[in-house]
Amino acid sequence: MSRVSETSCQNYLSVTEFSAASTLSESTIRRRIKDGTFPVWQPGGPGTRVMLSASLLKSVVEIPLPPPASPVRSSPPGRSAHLPGRRLGWKKR
Repeated sequence: MSRVSETSCQNYLSVTEFSAASTLSESTIRRRIKDGTFPVWQPGGPGTRVMLSASLLKSVVEIPLPPPASPVRSSPPGRSAHLPGRRLGWKKR
């Protein structure tokens, strides 16, 4: 390996290394790469391993995560929340 590519690779981490250094799972990191939140570098071109900048670790804490979507609809006060659809036979009254 040439000295130039050695020094440039030292500033980058693989997805596994980035996951170990941060509190994010590998699947979350890959999701953030796919939606464009995390910029990546592929030293061998398209279709090769993905490298993330080591300086990105500092900003991981600052990135707001989107709120999780809930399948349960909010119901008016006084009514119990339930999923749409037929009621179970044993629950009918």
